[in-house]
Amino acid sequence: MHSTRRAVVAGGTGMVGGELLKLLGDDSRYSQIVSLVRRKVVAPGRVENRVVSFEDLDRCELPGVDDAYCCF
Repeated sequence: MHSTRRAVVAGGTGMVGGELLKLLGDDSRYSQIVSLVRRKVVAPGRVENRVVSFEDLDRCELPGVDDAYCCF
């Protein structure tokens, strides 16, 4: 069964967040993984990076999500 779960990770460029992105990328339950980043970086595997201003996060257009993680 193909899953359509979507996850968003804030803090994915750090040590813990990077490991979480790898785990989510390998998890077949997720069809989309978005990492919120401050600057352009290389995304691992199936992860899509979105450059955002964390100060103005309420103004950012974010995808609908099933799971959200904050790794700050």
